[in-house]
Amino acid sequence: MDWDALKKKEVIHDLENQIGAKWTIQLSLWIGNNRTVERTLTLRVPANISFERFMELEEKLGRFRFVFSMRDGKPYIYSIYGIQNDAEEGMYWFLFLRSKGTEEHLEPI
Repeated sequence: MDWDALKKKEVIHDLENQIGAKWTIQLSLWIGNNRTVERTLTLRVPANISFERFMELEEKLGRFRFVFSMRDGKPYIYSIYGIQNDAEEGMYWFLFLRSKGTEEHLEPI
């Protein structure tokens, strides 16, 4: 039996059967100055989901990998896809909100 496939089906089933409004969230990761590596993840989720929970679901589906620790009660992400946050080496990330249909206007969160 393929346990990974079964786990993924359970995650999707749970998301689809939650009561209430749903949103489609798209997460794009651009790694490198010229977007050398680019990954986009899309998932339909409950409207009140946190960004942290969205990332956890993507990880359970096997499409994303991150490591975090809690600081002052908030998650601090220090590794995405095995790439460590290191400001001295110019490796860091920001979270932006993009309005639908426009790539020019990115609003930092």
